[in-house]
Amino acid sequence: MRSKTLALTLAALVGMGSAVAGPVTVTTGAGYIKMVDALTALYQKETGQTIQKSFGGNIGQMLAQVKHGDGVNVVISDEATLKRFNDLLSPEASPLGQTPLVLIWRK
Repeated sequence: MRSKTLALTLAALVGMGSAVAGPVTVTTGAGYIKMVDALTALYQKETGQTIQKSFGGNIGQMLAQVKHGDGVNVVISDEATLKRFNDLLSPEASPLGQTPLVLIWRK
């Protein structure tokens, strides 16, 4: 049930026109890939919409790629890490469950 809540949270955020324009591409650090894979699979099953994923290292490396315009528009990681990139990411964040992870999007 919890993963369904997470998928619905992601669906609500992805559906917000001001949050994400165009195709959705999500990234996360290596430690969260399994969770993001499960979350996106559930979202795709529930909605029939595809989410592209871009993984390739730790969250610092992934955020550096976001900064250079790699097409990623949704980032899932811990809030403390994402706060270090407040010049790059939206100041709005949406908690995912009761864990310290948040979903945030590129400005």
